Amino acid sequence: MNGVIRKYLSLSNSPMHEIKLLSQASDFGYKLITGRSPTSTSARISSSFLTLAYKIAFAKILVTISTILAGNFLGASYYGDLAIVLAIGNFWCLPFFTCWGLAYVKFASEKNSEKTSDDYLNEALAMIIATISLILPCLFIFSKAFATMINVSPDIWVWGCVFGVLMGGYYFSKNVFQASQEWSSYAACEVLFASSLTLGVLVLFLAHTGIQFGPMLGVFALAHVAGILLVFPVLLRSLRLPKLKDLLKMAAYGSGLLISFGLSLLAMQMDKLLINYYAGSGVVGQYHAYYVSTFGLLSSFSIILNNYLLPLYGKHSKKTVKKALMRFLLTASLPLWVCCLFFGRLAFILFGKSFSFSWIEIIWASIFTITIFWLQVMVFFSMTLGKKALFFNAVAYIAFIAVQLITMPFLIPLHGVTGAFQGMAAASTLGFCIVLTTISFLLKEKGEQNEI
Repeated sequence: MNGVIRKYLSLSNSPMHEIKLLSQASDFGYKLITGRSPTSTSARISSSFLTLAYKIAFAKILVTISTILAGNFLGASYYGDLAIVLAIGNFWCLPFFTCWGLAYVKFASEKNSEKTSDDYLNEALAMIIATISLILPCLFIFSKAFATMINVSPDIWVWGCVFGVLMGGYYFSKNVFQASQEWSSYAACEVLFASSLTLGVLVLFLAHTGIQFGPMLGVFALAHVAGILLVFPVLLRSLRLPKLKDLLKMAAYGSGLLISFGLSLLAMQMDKLLINYYAGSGVVGQYHAYYVSTFGLLSSFSIILNNYLLPLYGKHSKKTVKKALMRFLLTASLPLWVCCLFFGRLAFILFGKSFSFSWIEIIWASIFTITIFWLQVMVFFSMTLGKKALFFNAVAYIAFIAVQLITMPFLIPLHGVTGAFQGMAAASTLGFCIVLTTISFLLKEKGEQNEI
């Protein structure tokens, strides 16, 4: 089965007309962002990436549709519980996997004749096992205290911790293939996860078995396991006892990423925990329905876009790139906002009668989606400007969290879902302003000229 999936996803098997269409799309995207026609090198990089990206985008769309059908199956209250489980998992356990995964990507991509990528992978695995072994028992032992603190049941908390490990393993498996540039295997992970989730949700949805929260959690868990399967042979091949000095080097770099990812994930998951604390899981479910219908779709585009832009950042001066990105964001914002409104309204038809639709709520959800899209694009660009940028990005996310904690306890009781999106839009706008100011400051410090 793995061989069939890899063969299907192989770039060399794309039909000629498909390659031509993707080449035209990449040329248009390059010209829209930079204002210039692409060079042969830029065109080759962007076209080859888009050939793979559209398959990943298809998998992301499948996941979004499956998540919407899960909401129809569960109803607003249980759908809110599912959102809280995933939020807990994202915050507590996912950073511990992701930071070591990205550290592995960095070290494995550097040329080192003394060490192989398997050596670095073994060190990353050792750090994951050590970190999770220290953190996870505490999360289980003090589950009642943590659950009471955020106003959820102990069962929801425990499920969140379990999903943190599953989600972390899934993202780490993609980091492994990213480091070795095995993009067909990377896409295969996405396809296995998406197809497994879609199949499981459809079976429950069509079986008409009634609201069953446990089986739905099982479907999501098995989908994550399916997404991890391809990486097991690679992990087994790399297992050996690492050296202490190598572990310390991995720990030093990964710890910085841990802080950065911890802040960013807290910023993005705090909304659901605050809504649940002040308004209950039913409102979380309603909020998550808007969230998936707008940001859920655009986030897939954002991930692909950021990876498409990465090879272009080194082709021009950073000031030129900054101006091009601002031009792109201003040009694309209104069409993207309209698309969020349209697809959001369409998604609520699929969500079913247990979810109430409001134009005011979808408008504010779409405004938040655009502002967070601005923030994500500029944060991704700022990461190419050095260690100072990472520090200021952390400041931006701290400000993001502060705005959430100040505004949302007042806005949620007053305006419910609308108030939550108003608070998130204010937080992401402030974060964007801080990152944009940081970029301008760092570029001025570097003394770059406006080379066009």
